[in-house]
Amino acid sequence: MIYTMSGSNTTFTNLSRLEIHRLTKEALKGSIEALKMVLNFLTRFEIRSFKVIAYLIVYQTVMNLDLELGNDCEKCGGTCCKSGPEIPLYSFDLEELKNVDSLSISKAIKCSSGYCYLLRPCVFQVEWRCLIHRYKPYACLSYPFTSEEVQYSVISNPRNIPPLPIIPDTCIAAKKVWIKIYSKIEEFKEKHRRAPEPLEVLRLMQTTT
Repeated sequence: MIYTMSGSNTTFTNLSRLEIHRLTKEALKGSIEALKMVLNFLTRFEIRSFKVIAYLIVYQTVMNLDLELGNDCEKCGGTCCKSGPEIPLYSFDLEELKNVDSLSISKAIKCSSGYCYLLRPCVFQVEWRCLIHRYKPYACLSYPFTSEEVQYSVISNPRNIPPLPIIPDTCIAAKKVWIKIYSKIEEFKEKHRRAPEPLEVLRLMQTTT
């Protein structure tokens, strides 16, 4: 979800833009192999906004893999599923959603001019829980650290490396995750006199868990 504004004129050597999005989704679902492929791809370009994106993907992956955030999402009430613009769906999202009851899908999705969207409030949300967590769309997995909607100014005007993400006031879970990540980054900087690379941030957080 975060490649559309930056590097629009960049040639995606050996990988199509769709394939990069698909790999990023796999990374956000917890595939460390896919994450490393995406990070290696992004950091090979000398584009500052791409490096910011690499960090943001690590932040979001750390959040998605944190199994202790359920209570925080419950307190929030799943606000991100209830409000906001329609959620764009990629072809790989639609393929996964074929595993969901077709009647439910027909009520949840709108297609127009070759594009499909998941409507909000999401019909697959019950209280704060997601009923299709296993098949959750790319955009849902991206919230909030890799959501273009949220991180637009961070990516389009990349001042800080590692970036300081924008965290919505309602997202208690993201605030908690960022405190952990920021602490590890600062510890690394104090010890090594430099900022950690995206892959190093991932390793720092892996040792934490």
